[in-house]
Amino acid sequence: MSPWTKQVVIHNGTIEVKGWAYSGERVECSPDGGHTWYPVPVQNMSKKYKYAWRTWHMQLPVIAEGWIEILARCWDNSLNTQPVEIRHAWNWGLHVTHSCHRIKVYSVNKSYALTAKRLGQFEEHGESLGPITRPTEFLTISMDEYEKYWDSVDPRDVEE
Repeated sequence: MSPWTKQVVIHNGTIEVKGWAYSGERVECSPDGGHTWYPVPVQNMSKKYKYAWRTWHMQLPVIAEGWIEILARCWDNSLNTQPVEIRHAWNWGLHVTHSCHRIKVYSVNKSYALTAKRLGQFEEHGESLGPITRPTEFLTISMDEYEKYWDSVDPRDVEE
């Protein structure tokens, strides 16, 4: 499946998602941990063969930024589907579990003006966004902007 788990994905409101499903009659993806599901268009699925894997791809709508969980599930022709939670799918014969495939990615939606501005700053300074946990090598805000912001916002700690 693509993207990979823990990957930083920079997008314009949709993420290209790819995967494979065993004997999948229908495939669905969720960008929000299983609350909203989007079907993979049939024309984006490979030809179906008996007892065979099918590859698929779609543009998954994603409006959120930050860490998100993308799920994929398939349905067979008897309308059986993979459950969202692994605890609902444990095979007591100890063979395997059959729940939805889950990945967590860091979503950066550059269709938002502030995000596009910040990405432009990184590009201007010739720096990459990742890894996202490291400090930047350049100032992202001037001291004047910083002081102006904190003058307009209440302090985090209560003054006595």
